[in-house]
Order: sequence, then structure tokens, then C-alpha cells
Amino acid sequence: DKAGKWVVTSLRLRDGEQRPAAILGLDSTLEQRQWFRSRDTATTKEHMLMLQQPRSLPRFTRTGFKVVPIPKELNDIIVDFYKRNRHKSFNEDWSLWGQTQINAHEALATIMDIQQNEHHAMYKDRIVKI
Repeated sequence: DKAGKWVVTSLRLRDGEQRPAAILGLDSTLEQRQWFRSRDTATTKEHMLMLQQPRSLPRFTRTGFKVVPIPKELNDIIVDFYKRNRHKSFNEDWSLWGQTQINAHEALATIMDIQQNEHHAMYKDRIVKI
């Protein structure tokens, strides 16, 4: 019957394919299953928090936020900081287990911390005045 042919065809196609490559940093299919399960749990938790957050925060506009242009002076400070310090960026320490905000398997997130002591004195007062 047609259902039987579909099953046979599906199995033939499945068996002819190679096993997918392991995710970078995970050594076994068991470890991959655990990783996917932890990501699913993290995604569900993040979703629940996002549903709750709007009720717990005050709204200052009908939509809850307002897009405004950044003051030119502040933009200039941030761009200056970026240009002077981009060579000092470092990898942000995201756990590969369960994090759904960033796909660190494909691209590492880097950070330049304007609050580090060496930058703090130079930029804090200028930013606070704005």
C-alpha cells in the first residue's frame, strides 16, 4: 500500500544519509541531546520571564518604550571609546550549555567594558553630564 511505500522510501533515504556532524564542543550524541534539552529548558524559562516582565515594569508610554535619538555628544563618546579600545575586546563568557540568547557555537560574543577602572575615570564624568 501507499503508506508502506512511504515508510520504505523514508527509511531508505534516512539510511543513505551520513550522520550529522557533532556540534562544536560536544563530543557525543548523548551530550548533544543533553545540550538540546537544556536549551529547550532555558528557552522556556526566558519566554516565561518575558511574559511576566511587562506586568512588573512601569510603562512610560502606551507601548512601554519610546525610541529617541541618542544625543550627538554621547554618540561621539561611545564611538571614541570603541575606536580607542576595539583592539582590547575579549570574549564574553557565555556558557554553551542552555544559553539561547547567543549562539556561541557559530560566533563568539566579544565585549569592551567601558566600566573597567582604566576607562571609568575617563568616560564616567563625561557621560553622567549628558
